[in-house]
This record gives sequence, structure tokens and C-alpha cells, in this order.
Amino acid sequence: MLEKIKEGCYQARKEQIAEAQENFNRNKEDMTDEDKAADQKILDDANALISSYESGNKDALVEPYKDDEGNHPDDANRGLMCKEIEGLPNVGMKTYELDAEDEAEPDCYTNAGSLGWVLCPIINQGGEFVTSVYEKMIEPLFNEVHQ
Repeated sequence: MLEKIKEGCYQARKEQIAEAQENFNRNKEDMTDEDKAADQKILDDANALISSYESGNKDALVEPYKDDEGNHPDDANRGLMCKEIEGLPNVGMKTYELDAEDEAEPDCYTNAGSLGWVLCPIINQGGEFVTSVYEKMIEPLFNEVHQ
């Protein structure tokens, strides 16, 4: 599971940085030298993290889970999230708890590519909803008819 989180953060950040670089290249003619330098520093810092990941430091783009106020809950050592990069919006990756059960996670996250972090939870919740409706509403109706 840890590798899925790390790879998901890598893919999401890589796409985000490529888009930011395109925007920078497109708009730099109209920017002040100060703004250019600040934006270039953000891109350089972000690219350094990507390079570190690609060089084998798989922890370069993740950090322990933090809540919305930036606090690490008592069990923060049990979850990971994508590392914040100053100047870039946060990547909304799902935070995973690190339990033995997580190793049995379906292959959806791996097979769905860079959108798996968004699609898989929606698909899983939809499946649970359909199962719940069937078990609580439809199945009892069948049982009444057959009695």
C-alpha cells in the first residue's frame, strides 16, 4: 500500500509541475523579474523532489498525515499523504492507514493510473451502496414473496 501512495503522489505532482511549467513559459514575458524568480524557485524546488524520487528516494514526495489545521494526530505514524510544496496547490490524494489489511487492497488503484486516487474510492463507495440497497430493501422483498 505504501508504494501505491508514493507512486500516486509522484504521478500527481509530476503532472502538476508539467502544467505549472507550461503556464510559466507561456506567461513569463508579462511577469516582473521578481515574479519570474519566485515562480522559477517554486518549479526548481518541486523538480528537485521529483528528481529525488526518480533517483530512488521514494519518500521524497510523502509525509505523515496532517489534519486541516496542520496537526499530526496521535496516530500520525499510521498514515501518509502527499508532501506539501510551497507555492503549489496540495494534491488531493487519499490518505491511507497502514494496516495489514491494506496489502489486500484491490488492484483498482494500480490499474486506474493517475486518476485512480479519485475514481477508485467513488467506485468502491458505489459498490457498497448498491450492495446495501440490495441487502436491506430488495432481498427482504424477495423473501416476503417466497414465503
